[in-house]
Amino acid sequence: MNSNTDIKNKLQECQQDNDNWQLTTPVALIIFNRPETTAKVFAAIRQAKPPKLLVIADGPRLNHPGEAEQCAAARAIINQVDWQCEVLTNYSDVNLGCRQRVSSGLDWVFDQVETAIILEDDCLPHHSFFRYCQELLIKYDDEQRIMMISGDNFQFGRNPTEYSYYFSRYVHCWGWATWRRAWKKYDDSMELWPELKNHGWLHDLLSHQQAADFWSGVFQATYNKSNPWDLVWEYTLWLNHGLTILPQVNLVSNLGFGSGTHTTMKDSPLANMAVEPMNFPMQHPPIIERHIAADDFTEQTQYSGTRTTKTPTKPVWLSPKCKICHSDSHYFATAKVLQKYDVNYFQCSNCGFVQTEQPYWLQEAYSQAIAISDVGLVYRNNIMADITGKLLFKYFNHEAKFLDYGGGYGLFVRLMRDKGFDFYWFDRFCQNIFAQEFELQENAQANLEVITAFELFEHLTNPRQEVKEIIDLCPNILFSTELLPEDNPRPGQWWYYAPHEGQHISIYTRKSLEILASNYHLKLYTNGKSLHLLTERENLPQDMFVKLTNNKLRPPEKQSLLMRDFNQVINKKNLNTQVLNITKSIKSINITQIKQPIIIIDGVFFQLYNTGIARVWRSLLAQWASSEFAGHILVLDRANTAPQINGIRYRSIPAYDYNNTEADKQMLQKICAEEQGKLFISTYYTTPMETTSVFMAYDMIPEVLGSNLNEHMWLEKHHAIKHASAYISISENTGQDLNKCFPDIPLESITIAHCGVDPVFSPAAENEINSFKHKYGINKPYFLLGALQGYKNSILFFQAFSQLTNKQSFDIVATGAGSQLPQEWRQYTAGCTFHGLQLTDEELRLAYAGAVALVYPSKYEGFGLPVLEALACGCPVITCPNASIPEVAGEAAIYVNDDDVTGLAEALCEVQKPTVRNTLINAGLDQCKKFSWIKMAEIISQALVDATLLFLNLREINYIIFPDWTQPEDKVGLELQGVIQTLATHPEHEKITLIINARNIAAEDAEMFLASVVMNLLMESVDINNTINISIMDELGDIQWQSLLPRIYGRLILDNEDEVALDQLSGSKLESYQLDSLAQM
Repeated sequence: MNSNTDIKNKLQECQQDNDNWQLTTPVALIIFNRPETTAKVFAAIRQAKPPKLLVIADGPRLNHPGEAEQCAAARAIINQVDWQCEVLTNYSDVNLGCRQRVSSGLDWVFDQVETAIILEDDCLPHHSFFRYCQELLIKYDDEQRIMMISGDNFQFGRNPTEYSYYFSRYVHCWGWATWRRAWKKYDDSMELWPELKNHGWLHDLLSHQQAADFWSGVFQATYNKSNPWDLVWEYTLWLNHGLTILPQVNLVSNLGFGSGTHTTMKDSPLANMAVEPMNFPMQHPPIIERHIAADDFTEQTQYSGTRTTKTPTKPVWLSPKCKICHSDSHYFATAKVLQKYDVNYFQCSNCGFVQTEQPYWLQEAYSQAIAISDVGLVYRNNIMADITGKLLFKYFNHEAKFLDYGGGYGLFVRLMRDKGFDFYWFDRFCQNIFAQEFELQENAQANLEVITAFELFEHLTNPRQEVKEIIDLCPNILFSTELLPEDNPRPGQWWYYAPHEGQHISIYTRKSLEILASNYHLKLYTNGKSLHLLTERENLPQDMFVKLTNNKLRPPEKQSLLMRDFNQVINKKNLNTQVLNITKSIKSINITQIKQPIIIIDGVFFQLYNTGIARVWRSLLAQWASSEFAGHILVLDRANTAPQINGIRYRSIPAYDYNNTEADKQMLQKICAEEQGKLFISTYYTTPMETTSVFMAYDMIPEVLGSNLNEHMWLEKHHAIKHASAYISISENTGQDLNKCFPDIPLESITIAHCGVDPVFSPAAENEINSFKHKYGINKPYFLLGALQGYKNSILFFQAFSQLTNKQSFDIVATGAGSQLPQEWRQYTAGCTFHGLQLTDEELRLAYAGAVALVYPSKYEGFGLPVLEALACGCPVITCPNASIPEVAGEAAIYVNDDDVTGLAEALCEVQKPTVRNTLINAGLDQCKKFSWIKMAEIISQALVDATLLFLNLREINYIIFPDWTQPEDKVGLELQGVIQTLATHPEHEKITLIINARNIAAEDAEMFLASVVMNLLMESVDINNTINISIMDELGDIQWQSLLPRIYGRLILDNEDEVALDQLSGSKLESYQLDSLAQM
């Protein structure tokens, strides 16, 4: 911030004679595809000589021929800077559009500088414009109400003020200046607009219905992304009660009418307006006050046609008191509840509690007591039953009575009774299905030990009153509700608001729960996220939930109430029937649930493309969906583009943006943490920050064929390769190329998983083929091609085809992207018909089956899926022996070199012979049997599970031990010391890894304990450096144990062992060894 003295001094410096004045403010220039106007504006900037020039440029539009050259010509002008100037550029390779390009570009500008003068490529300023902007940027630096300085005057000869400028509410952006402090308020999402609209904000602001309706339509279209960035800026100023400085004379002329992206009316009165100089020293208005008359003229002549006189007023909402601490709450956000109601959310200024406005929609929201989207109901109840059982058994009287308050369908009560806990049910809104006959009775209320209330508190309309009702039943409440994260997200930024369901109307913070506890003289224990205990007990350990999380509490050993309950129900209903074998029937129920380890799969490729890689992942997910492995994976669905496959679990996340990769990495890491992901694999080169990742290599085309590796896509690919800890390749050749390009990756560490072929690709009947040919007007036998351009090398076919003496007897069919025949290739097809088709899979099958041959002269393939599909359809294949193609085609194809025109012409003749065709067809059908999606899915799933075990650093000889960490430290320490010393001095110590099971101790505690053991060994002159690996292992999932056990040489027997952990080895053939027997092994 500047002091008054600083401002006065700077203004005195600025107000010297024009000849001595110097521009010190950075200039930002926004350009696109108009080199002629860009050159004129650049000449004006060159005359001003700014010390820093920041240039923003959009990329060419794909559907505008010649635009790429125009964009390049415009950018070339910037190279003409010939004065002392720092030039910074922000050029986009793709077309972002006016709104995104300008707004993101100005975000970049104000990341670099505090103030800037901003010109577009068609806005030609008078030379005095620069001094006018600079002086006012200095004068109003600290005045928050002033948000921009414009060089435009649209009063058409009217003289609204005796001063050099006046203040306006309107944004004019044809030459302007602003501060970082102002631009940071720009909100492209216009997040508050729906609420403002619903509360009549514009009517209060403009005091005229016609003007309010006009601007409401403008801002609604802008909110819907139909209008450019400057209307968002207009909205931003109005929302923040901001003002624009407008000059008494017009300082900028717009040259772009007729050719601009948005200024297309050549006869507009605003086009090519004359400019006049600003006189210095300027005459400053004595007070900051909007010029109402000038604004009325602007509104009337340029916008709604009306005059408005009321000054802006701030939108007002009735802010309720906090339902927890009765402090003032302030407006927080608005969300669309039940897809129909615009509902306001308010946040407490004291405790942070978030509540909705009065929830008038609840009857509709509870038309189904359990939300239909609550797919995690069974999984969550299983998890909470496990946690609750351990906690009650350890810290409360587990023989007492318990109540599940808000018990839903009664599933949790049933689970707890099955575990041996005498639980009862209560719920005002939901039908009891699974716990019938165990509803809360009057005689049970006085004897309750603990009440559970899972996923209830967020539903409470009056939390203090309703929590008091629960406490009156029992002062010990174990409950779950997600606490508001520290970054204070609003609806739309955090899943737990769930406005589409309309039931979550109270969101808590830790402070709000502490206030609740204090109000009722209870103590709060919490894990800081979702699990909490209000209790009158003072002596519970503070790390109680940590122990639960780390499995330090043993499972309760109680007799199930299952048979007792069954007989009770039978007797009560006086049913004369035999006792059923209910235990057997329950065990036969297979409830699919999420299992550890969780593997995160980023489905980003489905957002970007629909090519062969998408087919690979669709096929893999379809195979996994019906297997146990489905319980281990979570697919990240980018912008709802992933295929929805039954049995696969998804999480919706935002679309990927190559211009914001760092934020994407941070988001992925946050998701991995929230979902407890142990491993990450991307369908296309995305990575989290820290979570272990596996890289899937489809090809190394850019590296082998010499593409520009500085493109965003390939930079991210190389980052993903370097980030990865394990690698999968879809062919031997691609794996070898990965190793050649990145020698640090050992070839033997790359898992090879060949692609399969979809069952849709199979031979077709003649009538099917004829129908296909008739549909697309194919009247002759035809050769089939894939994509034409680039490394696919299809020019070789056309050159060879032109040499055929009978070429006019054939049509040519090309499928896939880029299947249009280039004009310069038509010389090779004279007298023949070319068909460029986009086909469905079923049609592609018929195209393969009916072709004389698939001609596939590719210079490189990561796998070569079209070759395999053709073989499966009984289509002969002519191809080149490059990269992975021989792995796929084997002996079932005719091979020619990728530059051998004569050889290919001969192959085209050879494949016309019936005996050759039949031989190739039969060989192809046999060859394709070697490939299947089932096999690929099994290989990759195993590779992913193996990657979750990389932290163990397994070697050739791997031993495992199961210490009982509940034993005294000295006893455990001596045993560990003996094991490590024995292995470290073993003759083959460099081949050994020792795995230490840490099931019932925190990993950090185990590491610290192990460090002390190692220190003791060093003090005894036992050096374990460069000897054995030692790895600490917490609990593994069943699928990890299945992968790990075959790689363990044996278990070393200890005097004190974790019997619970050892149960996981029951049934395995793992050898057990006494420590003193190792020396002889």
